[in-house]
Order: sequence, then structure tokens, then C-alpha cells
Amino acid sequence: MSKPAVMQGDGAAVHEPVQVTQAMNDFVNQFNIFQRDVKSKLETQETKMTQLERKSNSLSRPILAAQTDVSDSHLTAFGAYV
Repeated sequence: MSKPAVMQGDGAAVHEPVQVTQAMNDFVNQFNIFQRDVKSKLETQETKMTQLERKSNSLSRPILAAQTDVSDSHLTAFGAYV
């Protein structure tokens, strides 16, 4: 006993295994398209973030000098005050 054929949209008979295979192929193709779109959007976002980072780094304040020419004048002035 064979399985009954399923009618396709255009009226052609398609057996179930063929229909499942076709549905899986369509799913995989659609998933690959979706994956490509997401990767493209992520790459675009990464490029924009890199550009923003470079721009903000160039506009940032310079690094302050570390411990240069420290004098004790404030200590002397405080000692004179007390």
C-alpha cells in the first residue's frame, strides 16, 4: 500500500518525502539569506562603531603629565598660616 500523494499549489501531485525535502531546502535557503543579512548588518555596525571610536579618541583631552615639577610651596604657605 503506497502513501497518497499530496496536491501541490499548481495541482501537481507530490509525495510526502519530496515535499518534506523541498520544505527543508526552502528553510535552509531562507536561513542562509537571514544569516547573511545579519552578518552584513553587524559588519556595518562594527564599522560605524570603529569610526566613532577613532573620532572620539582624536577629540579627547590630552593625557595629563604625571608628577611634573611638584613644589612644596603649598606646604610652606600652610605652615606659615598655622
